[in-house]
Amino acid sequence: MDIRTKSEPLLRSAAVRPQVARCCGALALTLGAAAGIPAASLGDEPPRQANELRQVDAALAGKERSASLELYAIQSRLAAAAAAVAALERRAATTERELQEVAARRTAATATLRRGHRLLGLRLRTLYESGDTDPIALLLGADSLQEALDGLDGLRFAAQQDRNIIERTVKARAELRRMARTLEARRAELKRLHGQAAARVEELSRAAAARRSYLARLETERGVNRSRIAQLEADARSAQERTRRVSAPAAAPAPAAAHRPTTLTVRAVGYSLDGSTATGMPVGWGIVAVDPAVIPLGTRLTIPGYGEGVAADTGSAVRGATIDLWFPSRAQALAWGARTITITIQS
Repeated sequence: MDIRTKSEPLLRSAAVRPQVARCCGALALTLGAAAGIPAASLGDEPPRQANELRQVDAALAGKERSASLELYAIQSRLAAAAAAVAALERRAATTERELQEVAARRTAATATLRRGHRLLGLRLRTLYESGDTDPIALLLGADSLQEALDGLDGLRFAAQQDRNIIERTVKARAELRRMARTLEARRAELKRLHGQAAARVEELSRAAAARRSYLARLETERGVNRSRIAQLEADARSAQERTRRVSAPAAAPAPAAAHRPTTLTVRAVGYSLDGSTATGMPVGWGIVAVDPAVIPLGTRLTIPGYGEGVAADTGSAVRGATIDLWFPSRAQALAWGARTITITIQS
């Protein structure tokens, strides 16, 4: 297939569609006048209302997508806030364990200091009661010089040991008090941060619930809207059928050639244009441009390789056994190109 053939549907301008729409409107007025039916009641109102409802549905779909994205963002922030709360709770548990350990160590240090004071008091009392507090007395009462020196060294060593124990214990208690104050300040800060994080989780949970409720309302509105569109389309088809029956001669039997075949071989061309169709519907997937003399507008079609479609548009280049298939992108339209296929006419 050459480039010209593939590019042909893309060059078809939407400018010709209003002319075809005006022709279709004139034809509708003619049929209405022939049947004695006012133009306003010929079935123009349901399609217009259906088109307005489709625009409303498109707006609701946009709101639904936006709300879904907002809900996703809220849920992401909610998960992060919940993780922060869990981390703060773990840090708080660790701080509590450290506080318990410090408290136990302070208790042990207090007991050690009390025991050291008691031992030192007992030692001093024993020395004073024995009267051997004078180093000269110890020296004269010793059996040997070495014994006297050992006695003096023992007294000095014991006293120094008692002082060392008491000093270390006092320092340990001071350090433990400092650690306890630091840990208590940390516990207070963690409690404050936990309160803020928990409030953030609650706020995000309410926001997520509100978004879910909003999405549910949008889905309900879209359901009601789709039901109204379906009813209007049914009313339009019923009006078209009544107009056809009234405008057709009652006594003259329909000729055999008037029956449409259930299948038709056509040349299907892909195109991608924005705007609305000759029937007032917005272009979209499944919108098929046809020659109304071959395939009446409103006919449902099954198209191999494309899917279901409805004859809802016309065009100056669509003549005879030719149809145009709408694609959302130029690349898809080019990929389809122009091909000969056999379609099935559903109605």
